[in-house]
Amino acid sequence: MRAVLIVNPNATSTTPAGRDLLAHALESRVHLTVEHTNHRGHATEIARAAAQAGVDAVIVHGGDGTVNEVVNGVLGEPQSTPGSPGSRPARGELPAVGVVPGGSANVFARSLGISPDPVEATNQLVDLLGAHHHDGSWRRIGLMDCGERWALFTAGLGVDGEVVAAVDAQREKGRKVTASRYIGTAIPLMLRTGYLRAPGNNAYAFVGQSFLDELAVAAGRDPLEFQLEILSNKMVPVPGEENKPKGPRDLNPERMKGVLQLVAEKSNWASRKKEPGRAMGIAGYFCHLGYFAEVADVSVDKDNKIKVNHVWAAGDVGSEIINPQAAESMGFGGVVEGMSHMQQEITLEPLKVRLPAALAVSDKGDYKLFSATVPVDRDIFRKIVVRESRIPRIDPADFAVKGWTERPYYEICTDPAIYAALEKKKGAGSR
Repeated sequence: MRAVLIVNPNATSTTPAGRDLLAHALESRVHLTVEHTNHRGHATEIARAAAQAGVDAVIVHGGDGTVNEVVNGVLGEPQSTPGSPGSRPARGELPAVGVVPGGSANVFARSLGISPDPVEATNQLVDLLGAHHHDGSWRRIGLMDCGERWALFTAGLGVDGEVVAAVDAQREKGRKVTASRYIGTAIPLMLRTGYLRAPGNNAYAFVGQSFLDELAVAAGRDPLEFQLEILSNKMVPVPGEENKPKGPRDLNPERMKGVLQLVAEKSNWASRKKEPGRAMGIAGYFCHLGYFAEVADVSVDKDNKIKVNHVWAAGDVGSEIINPQAAESMGFGGVVEGMSHMQQEITLEPLKVRLPAALAVSDKGDYKLFSATVPVDRDIFRKIVVRESRIPRIDPADFAVKGWTERPYYEICTDPAIYAALEKKKGAGSR
């Protein structure tokens, strides 16, 4: 068996001694050629040449980036024609790819059960080569077709892509790539933009769960028990959809109760301690076919500064998770992203102006308006107008409005006529 060992000597955890040990161990099983990379994309070039030369296996000693380069070198572009000049060989002629981790994260190797220790991973690889010699089979895995290249275990868009590009630019300047560098690069990008993933569901979850919590407090009930009781009631169908068959996009109360009960158990909700300035809250939400619940242990000091002591999260996505570690990372990332938005604040300033009666909701045409500047993109801000209104008092018998409470709520004005009127007033010297 002929094999090419591609080594990235600049990978985080590769050492000369480790590389020599790996090469020596492999030479006992295969006819080995060793190649070292010296520039970005070099591993792709070496792997492509090895595949076209008809070697049986290409073995990578490096991090996830080097493994990705090798796989793309072996396979060629997803849309290329097998056998054409400069492209990938036909499927039956493709060499196998083996991995001995040499990077810092080694996510791809870990997801396949390969030891993060290079010595143990070398022993695993030698055993696999011996097994192949007897049964002639290789393990096959699925990849992602990203158009111009193949992705092994994840592909990032938006902020993810921007962070990777920014870190790569720093790498080219000779800076060492570390976990802290990724975090330091990501934080400015994330805090300077106003976007959230699934913004509608984020807003609905926050408003709905906050209101449920207020209802539980008003009723003198435990928030968890209150939600579980509601979920145990008979669901009232949407008018006109009484006979519509239920599908995965419809809320399943039992699955929602399941994640709430699980996160309550893990957080020891039932025996939580009550102490001044510290409390725990619970919330759950269903969207995008997934059921999630969280408990947060939060403290507020004398200066009203918030500290999140601990967060527990439970999820039920209802299908097999192909990459558990990636799913776990997404869960951590969701919690961190939610907390990061607590560091931003939008200040509402009173706006003194009298609008034309045609734009008013009351007979007098008086509004209680506020203005605020909010981020809509990186370094791009927009001024909005917010109107203060009162929460209506509803008759539970017929749901008719019977007056107004003293509790305010706020809504963003979207009518272009209001903004036009404000600009006109501003031009006339009004505030």
